[in-house]
This record gives sequence, structure tokens and C-alpha cells, in this order.
Amino acid sequence: MISSPTSGRTNRRNRRTCWKSSTRERSSEVGISRRDLLRGLVSPSYWDERHAARRLPPGQDILLDQDDCIAWGRGLCDRCEVACPEQAILFVGMMNPRIHGGRCTLCGDCVPVCPTDAIVLRPRPPATEQEAK
Repeated sequence: MISSPTSGRTNRRNRRTCWKSSTRERSSEVGISRRDLLRGLVSPSYWDERHAARRLPPGQDILLDQDDCIAWGRGLCDRCEVACPEQAILFVGMMNPRIHGGRCTLCGDCVPVCPTDAIVLRPRPPATEQEAK
């Protein structure tokens, strides 16, 4: 039997169609669409679960002391930036490190690598009654 070059394409295309339709059937049986599945993978709850083990105890803050930082104004160090898994330490300009609060997961990986202890953990002050309102 002689097959034409297009017959292989048709078979591959048919296989893809069968796979797609069987996937759709299975997902519709369960009631989950692909869009819902992908939303679940990148949802905040997934992110929180992934990083929960690395977070510091509640009530802690990370503080960058500019006076002690050897990178501040001199650009001699970038250990904290390299150590941060979330890339939350950014250099503004060329030599001014800043901790980006929205990205920081409070994992504390930047604290032990700082040679001058310019990055410290400090307890968050308790909220006053006026701030709570």
C-alpha cells in the first residue's frame, strides 16, 4: 500500500482532535475548565501555600539600615540582592538597595548574607486602637 505525504498529516491531525475532544469530555465531566485550572495554579492561595514554610513569624519586619549598608552610595556589595529568591531587593539607580514590600515574602534569606548586618529583623510595633479603626 502506498501512502501519500498528506495522509500522515491527516492522521496526526485526527489524533490531536481525538485527544482534545477526550480532554474536553473529561474536564466537562468533572466541571473544571482549562481556564479554571490555570487560574487555580497562579492564585494567591497557591502562592501562599508555596511560600508559607519560608515566611517569618507574624509581627516581624525587615529593615535596611542605609548607614550600615556598604552598597549604599558606594556599590561595593550585592549579596542581599543575589540571596533574595523573590527578587524583592532592587537597586535604585546603581547603588541604592531598596526592599520592595510587595515582593518580599519575609523569608529572611537576605539577613545572614549581609556582611555589615545592615538588614535586620525587627518586631512590628503593636497596632494602636486608632490605627485599628
